[in-house]
Amino acid sequence: MIERFASEKEKTKYYRYLFRSYVEGSKVIKCCPAPGRSCDVHLTPGSGNFDVLCLCLLSFCWNCSKDTHSPMDCESAANWLAMNSSDYQNPIWVRENTVPCPRCNLRIIENQDFSMKMKCLPPCGYDFCWRCRGEWTEHGGETGLDLYTCTHDEFEETVFGNMVEAAADRYKDCHEKWMSNESLMQIAKAKLQKLHTDLIPDLSSKQLATVQQLEFIAEAWSQIMECRRVLKWSYAYEYYLREDQVEKQAFLKLKQGNAEIPLQKLYNYAENQLNTLLDSDGPSENFNKFRSDLTDWTSITRNHYELLVRDLEDGLSNVVPASTSQEAHNEEDASGSSSIHDD
Repeated sequence: MIERFASEKEKTKYYRYLFRSYVEGSKVIKCCPAPGRSCDVHLTPGSGNFDVLCLCLLSFCWNCSKDTHSPMDCESAANWLAMNSSDYQNPIWVRENTVPCPRCNLRIIENQDFSMKMKCLPPCGYDFCWRCRGEWTEHGGETGLDLYTCTHDEFEETVFGNMVEAAADRYKDCHEKWMSNESLMQIAKAKLQKLHTDLIPDLSSKQLATVQQLEFIAEAWSQIMECRRVLKWSYAYEYYLREDQVEKQAFLKLKQGNAEIPLQKLYNYAENQLNTLLDSDGPSENFNKFRSDLTDWTSITRNHYELLVRDLEDGLSNVVPASTSQEAHNEEDASGSSSIHDD
């Protein structure tokens, strides 16, 4: 009946709603969240990877539909983005709008509905009261109190000023590095878009290669963009490490510094050699070497960053705290001494 009686405009609207209804009921298809886009994105079942990339080059998280934020979980990423849109670098704002978790000291932003129940971010997840800092099991539920009531004395921080300034300074440092990588990521994204529209077709005519044969260049710039995204979120990850996790903080800084090395080499090679080929008058005898080298550098860089993401998603579990290492060393010494004594 639709085909027979509806106008073309009505048909278009009907089939659009029909498609969206199908997508909303699917577990492996989603519409791209970019404004004004109608792309459909497919998830590979069982892959364990929830980072998806649309044809429009928008990368987003399958679970929350926000910008891709691995290696951060959705909740921590949302909290970080909320801080970015606030005055978190201002100690006064921090004092009035955040509270430190009693268990791990991470500062948590006040609930938007002003309820007293606070929940620390993963992996801590501690439930406590905004007003008294007490464990939430002493509030609500069986006590008969709601989420907005606390009958305990209000907690006062005796060293609040220094703690607030330290939290603001730490956030500022991580945020500046976040923004730097965000800027570099956007530059790589613009380059990738220009490759598809102008540069690859131009290079195709000069090097007598098909567009498909030149896709390795786009793959390199796509990898550069992805690496900047990972580095960007690694600084948000760094902010959420507890103050007493000094070994993990040091290890992460080392990993971040090491990650810059292959990425910078890939960027320099892709940028400089591409410009050289574009400036040539005809086919270059170095083209095959450029393809081989750029493909290798792309693979090396990809492997490096996949390991970085894996380490961060595992909570840097391969880092052993100094106290634990010392205890193990003492136990070995004691065991050795005992063996010598028994002899």
